[in-house]
Amino acid sequence: MARLIQACESFVVAFSVLGDLTRHLEKRGFKADIHQDSVNAFGAGSALRIQLTTDPRYQEFLSRSMEAEVLGLRVKIACLEDGTQGCWPPAV
Repeated sequence: MARLIQACESFVVAFSVLGDLTRHLEKRGFKADIHQDSVNAFGAGSALRIQLTTDPRYQEFLSRSMEAEVLGLRVKIACLEDGTQGCWPPAV
């Protein structure tokens, strides 16, 4: 099965490591914009945009994540159900 990845991806990280991860990205040349429900990081000289979602409803995704290869790296990704449903109620 082919995997699709956009230039802008959203990531859920454990609250306990969010500050360390933001500082790590900044040390590597990313600019981090901190918002109420997210941290957006922009790579200098790159089209890469990373969104770290801080909405607490997504924290449950971490326990159901699975490992997969993305752009040549082994990373944890949302399980199919979480990736297709999300945590938002359906539109009426």
